[in-house]
Amino acid sequence: MDPDVLIADLDGSQRRAVTEPAQPLAILAPAGSGKTRVLTRRIAWQSATEAIEPAHTLALTFTRKAAGELRSRLRRLGIRDDPTAGTFHAVALAQLRALHEHRGSHMPELLDRKARVLAPLVGAKRGADGQIAILEVAVRSSGRRRGSPAPPPTPRSRRAPGAPRSSPSNESPTCTAGTRRRSASAGSSTSTT
Repeated sequence: MDPDVLIADLDGSQRRAVTEPAQPLAILAPAGSGKTRVLTRRIAWQSATEAIEPAHTLALTFTRKAAGELRSRLRRLGIRDDPTAGTFHAVALAQLRALHEHRGSHMPELLDRKARVLAPLVGAKRGADGQIAILEVAVRSSGRRRGSPAPPPTPRSRRAPGAPRSSPSNESPTCTAGTRRRSASAGSSTSTT
């Protein structure tokens, strides 16, 4: 695909993020501002300009849905050699599995629920009372009160305790090279390498 066509309909900030030569690059922007569009165009543009080989590209997202959408958009843009796209957790787990397979060792068992670990710690018995005890410990360990909504996906280390949460806006993505700066209205981040 023609590199100029890939950036023709992007605004200035998005165009800068797509054509920025720095690697890795973090795209920091609020929800709905075009991060996935920038990521897919960046991968396609760099492939079209022969700056990268898509098969040797890793794109990380926070959700499986976003990773699937990223792959789908890349195919629509004509990227034939699929880059690896996945969530931070899935890609890290795949790396751990490959490491253990390479070493010939067994992968540690992953927890499917906290209850299996928490029940013995709180001395919970079977039944409703035991489930309530486990639930209360799980809620306390997550830092939330029972019945309160889950915190937003933004990592807690990103904002000072008690600081107001930023609200989504229509601002364009902020392009940063080599640093993990956060713009005042940024609500999430995505990285490419």
